[in-house]
Amino acid sequence: MKNGLILSLGVMTGLVTAFDGGMILANQMVGDKQYSEAEFQEYGEQQREEGYNEGLTVNVGYSEEDLQNAYEQGKAEMQELLQVVTNKQVIYSGTNSELIYDARGIVEGLFLHNLQTDEYTKVIPNGTGFSYEEHYSHPGSIYIKSDSIEGFYVLKDETCELVQVKETGKWRGSWSQFSNGAIIRPSESEPSTAEGLYYFDYDNMELIEISSTGKAWQFAGDINDDYNFWTADSSFEGMLNFNCDTKEITTVLTEGYDFDYNSYQMNTESGTISAISCALGICKINDDKTLTILLPTENGEKWQFDGVSAINSTSMYYWNNTAFEELELGVVPTQIVNLGFGYAVYNNEEKLVIISSSLEVITIETPGENIELEDVLTHDHNNHEWLAYDTNGVLYKINYSSCEKEVVKDFGSGDVGIYQILNGVIDGDNFIFFYVDNYNNEGLQDLYGYKNGELTLFAEDCFSIYCEDTNDTTGTFVCQTADGEERITIDYATFTVVE
Repeated sequence: MKNGLILSLGVMTGLVTAFDGGMILANQMVGDKQYSEAEFQEYGEQQREEGYNEGLTVNVGYSEEDLQNAYEQGKAEMQELLQVVTNKQVIYSGTNSELIYDARGIVEGLFLHNLQTDEYTKVIPNGTGFSYEEHYSHPGSIYIKSDSIEGFYVLKDETCELVQVKETGKWRGSWSQFSNGAIIRPSESEPSTAEGLYYFDYDNMELIEISSTGKAWQFAGDINDDYNFWTADSSFEGMLNFNCDTKEITTVLTEGYDFDYNSYQMNTESGTISAISCALGICKINDDKTLTILLPTENGEKWQFDGVSAINSTSMYYWNNTAFEELELGVVPTQIVNLGFGYAVYNNEEKLVIISSSLEVITIETPGENIELEDVLTHDHNNHEWLAYDTNGVLYKINYSSCEKEVVKDFGSGDVGIYQILNGVIDGDNFIFFYVDNYNNEGLQDLYGYKNGELTLFAEDCFSIYCEDTNDTTGTFVCQTADGEERITIDYATFTVVE
């Protein structure tokens, strides 16, 4: 009959002595010395037998069966450790500790090897395929990752201290943004019982609860370790602020979810208001931390909002200092695309419709074709021109003042990528360098320059192209070809290669 919850000190001493004896031999096996499994077990058996016999002489109310069970359990631990040590996969090796697991995946769990005492401890009982992530400003402070286990674990190498921060649920740590700790939030990779938002303080190895509810947490901010948090779904409504230095939690908003990262100040007839886009629509932020919807969500899409205009896939509105007003596009949009310098309105009406940054709608007739611009490489403000390409790999010069377009070059069937490298202005003239990635030609790249309406090919059939150096007059580009590495220096004014 058991008279207590744990074994007496005498029994535990015997078992630990035996376990350590096996570990000493296991440690030796890690080095140059080699021992057979039989030798390992014989050494451990001898030590365990001594511990077992010692336990029999201690009158603590445990039956002989109880002691035998403890002995057998210790023996299993020894055999398990031997398998891991002889087939170990090291996931982390620090100054004071090492983390290993069975590379074959037969023995589950993670083991901590204390390099100072040369002792092994099974610190995580289950799981395989472990990895870790180290804090950028705290070397030796890591969190342990594995898709096969629940819980969240942190190791502090300095003290060989491993802490089970959370026991259940799948979690992920936001490790790189925070100077003295980590934000711990539910993993989004699979369904999980994890819920809530926490901060783990390295210095005190302490878990601080920011919220007990919410799943798909997002955050923004970094000034003085000050962050706003919200969820991407309705599992938590509102927005919280947490300061990692002061550990203060503040309610920013009590309504809304899936917020944009930024809020904007907008002019009104009586002053200014703060507004932000979220799942509810574009909302005014009230002084009492509630929201007033200015433009409700349309067709379930969150608005892309820049403080002036709001777009979704097929609609566009602008703020007229009183309310949001729909922009008249002149066509039925199939898609509205943000091009950085403005917008393109895809349609099936043989019209190229673009919207300038000042929200001017420009329509160019395109008989027989429906052009879908993919990106704008450069914007010449003086001449009111875009250098843009479409989804079929055609490069255009578009004058949005005269509503004219010109094909600069057709690069093929659309299996190309066009990427800006460098642009600038010299003597009042805009210029740009870009490379074309030919996916149909084994991904080889060609270097082009464009200036004063002229396109110049400077290099072709390159494996990679990048700008190594630039100054007020020239730029040097490195082109990796089959013949080796070639450097090309180009004069911006003459647009020729400097010999």
